[in-house]
Amino acid sequence: AIQIAASRDQLDPLLLSQAPGISFKYWKDATQLYLQQIDRLVAKGEDAKLAENKPYGGPVFRKMAVQLSLHDLKGAVTTLVDARLFQEAYVLSRTRYMDSLAEQTLRLWAHDCFLNGHYNTSSVCYMALGDLSQAAAALGKSSDEESLSLAADIAKVLGQTTFAGHIEEKREFIKSKKELLEKLDKQVEDQDLKDLPSRSELVIKENNTEKSQLEEPEKDTENAKEVASTDEKNLMSDTQAEESGKGEDENKIEKLLVELPEKMEGLLKDGIQNGMHKGDGDTMQNGEATDPQNNNEILAKPLQNGSEPVQEKSATE
Repeated sequence: AIQIAASRDQLDPLLLSQAPGISFKYWKDATQLYLQQIDRLVAKGEDAKLAENKPYGGPVFRKMAVQLSLHDLKGAVTTLVDARLFQEAYVLSRTRYMDSLAEQTLRLWAHDCFLNGHYNTSSVCYMALGDLSQAAAALGKSSDEESLSLAADIAKVLGQTTFAGHIEEKREFIKSKKELLEKLDKQVEDQDLKDLPSRSELVIKENNTEKSQLEEPEKDTENAKEVASTDEKNLMSDTQAEESGKGEDENKIEKLLVELPEKMEGLLKDGIQNGMHKGDGDTMQNGEATDPQNNNEILAKPLQNGSEPVQEKSATE
């Protein structure tokens, strides 16, 4: 890192402070490179770069760098682990040949990945530690079919047949669910990806819509005319019916006027005959007689202008 920074004119006091951790000679060489960098920047007029404060990953890496300069490797690894920088901590432990510290870091890394749902990374860490049972348990928590198949195979190798059966059931369930979702998605895509209408079809449809909108008022006017004509026809038919009814009533009245004299004549004949029979009885009792010729004249007298006939009194009356 110091050599790369020196080639780019990016050496600073922080990087220079790490050189003693390697060797005293390396620190002297790094110091000479830093002095040459200062001279170059001043000659170029870029001395403002010497005052730049580079973050170098923030306070965590600055603290770790200072601890390394003090040869506090365990403290530097602990600083990285507390910041959940497990990969950096593991690499630092391995490069310094601290196997026990590297194993401890790897176990913490696997546990953290398991808690946060990174089951594949957790299983890799447990496999690196040689803990196949924990690796199978971590893979069994996954929802990936290949990971579940691998977990079932590891469980079978370890003799955990019951656990392997549960994992296979879970894999089959996830597979069937995935196929169902794919089928539903395909149906939705088929519905969404129907052929869109062309521009000409849209224009024709728009013209038809406008034409129908223009025809609607005309249809309403025609319907109104039809209703008006229907009402007029109904009114005319009612008027004709009334007139025909009046004509029938007049015909009935005329017929009655014609038939009335005949009916009255018949009624009078019946009344006269009844009166004659009654009169005969009375005359016989009183010793009087009626003249039949007078009765026949009364019956033979016609009715004039529909008026009632005038009865002539008999000779006896």
